[in-house]
Amino acid sequence: MPTMSKERMGEIALFLVKHKMRGSIYLQDLKRDLGNSQQKIGVPVNEATIFAELVIRELVDEAFKK
Repeated sequence: MPTMSKERMGEIALFLVKHKMRGSIYLQDLKRDLGNSQQKIGVPVNEATIFAELVIRELVDEAFKK
């Protein structure tokens, strides 16, 4: 079985999350997806929300670089 460090897995996971969020046009859809996902993976709502906010802020910064 292949191996990969948890750090690298986290980098890839973050890339995939950002890629999916870039395609989310409607915040209502994003909120619903976040709620559904957090229930499936067992992450507390407040942690899932904080994570989503941090990623969204990164994407906004990326979109409006000077």
